[in-house]
Amino acid sequence: MKNVFYACLVLLAFGCSNDKATPDQTAIDLVTGITFRQAPDDSPQVFGNPNVRVSNQFVLYPNPVHQTILLESPSLITSVWVVPAHAQKIYQTANFATILNASTYSETAISSHATLSLSGQSNNTVTMTIGTLPEGYYRVFVKIGGTLYWDNLYVDPIGTEAHIAEIIGFWN
Repeated sequence: MKNVFYACLVLLAFGCSNDKATPDQTAIDLVTGITFRQAPDDSPQVFGNPNVRVSNQFVLYPNPVHQTILLESPSLITSVWVVPAHAQKIYQTANFATILNASTYSETAISSHATLSLSGQSNNTVTMTIGTLPEGYYRVFVKIGGTLYWDNLYVDPIGTEAHIAEIIGFWN
């Protein structure tokens, strides 16, 4: 009987999973870094190692944002999705340019996770009101010329310098 008890204890110890398991590098709701800018021609401030695929196809600003984001592209933007995400300071040495590509996420997966979306667009500039979203990190997926691109966004209803310094402190 003792052997059965000890065998169960060993199985239980090895069978327990870690509730805070590290997400896959391509998790749709993972933010590993962020780029802040207030205008399209601003020098971007990069924090962490952003898991983005922008490829000079669009610019998202302002970031962090209070109410409205703008997306600008040299090509026509046809769809936009905003997906809630969480930030983790992991994969800081990963080369996301080789890990992420146009087929990493499907439109179906993006759409099913999105809290906001715009479709049927055909503009080089898209404005999107996000003021109803709770504070936090989001991933913004954009369809341009039939190809998916994405960037990371921080919705900041507070917007004070101290709060922004706190966000930056997380990444440093």
